[in-house]
Amino acid sequence: MIVAGLYVFLLLSLSVYPVEPKPILRPLLILMFFAVVATVGWVYAQMHRDSILSKLTDTTPGELGTDFYLKMASFVLLPLLSLLVSQFPDLNNFLFSWLHPAMQVLSH
Repeated sequence: MIVAGLYVFLLLSLSVYPVEPKPILRPLLILMFFAVVATVGWVYAQMHRDSILSKLTDTTPGELGTDFYLKMASFVLLPLLSLLVSQFPDLNNFLFSWLHPAMQVLSH
């Protein structure tokens, strides 16, 4: 989860701070996203297929169950949403217009 949080903060910092080679960094961030998701997915898959860990968690050895997919979804959701918001300004405006009333209620 720390890796996902660091990725979100990296996207946020590149969106806020005026970095000069921004067109070069955006494709690198997309590649970094896929590399991190693939690496974490591979590690989670190996953990869920391990026979000893499967016995400890009462799951079927060698199979990827719903727990694996839930963990992967929880890992991918926030960084993917952050990536989409940083790449598409219309989506960013839509989300913040949707959250704006809730933020006003919290500030009062």
